[in-house]
Amino acid sequence: GTKPKLIELGTLKVSKMGFGTLNLPLDKTQGDDNTLQVVQAAHEAGVNLIDTAEAYGFGASEKLTRWAVEKAGLKIGQTSGSTMENDKELAVATKFAPVPWRPGAE
Repeated sequence: GTKPKLIELGTLKVSKMGFGTLNLPLDKTQGDDNTLQVVQAAHEAGVNLIDTAEAYGFGASEKLTRWAVEKAGLKIGQTSGSTMENDKELAVATKFAPVPWRPGAE
């Protein structure tokens, strides 16, 4: 099938729909085949924008996302001069919790 058109977001070109990682199995940081399959399915559907946060499992979501992206043969970030139209490049939107709610904040 054809992949959805990308939209401009600043200097990036991203899919209209992103992939949220809040509901990944946050007791794992790698080795989860279901997460790998979901990342692959989202990519095959044309999604190149992943949304995560350090608060999702206190960083577990970010680690598991990285593991699955690498295992799928994809890349987080863009090559210099690229506009995210490379089929293997993914944009990641992340957030951090404000102090004092950030894990480990004093």
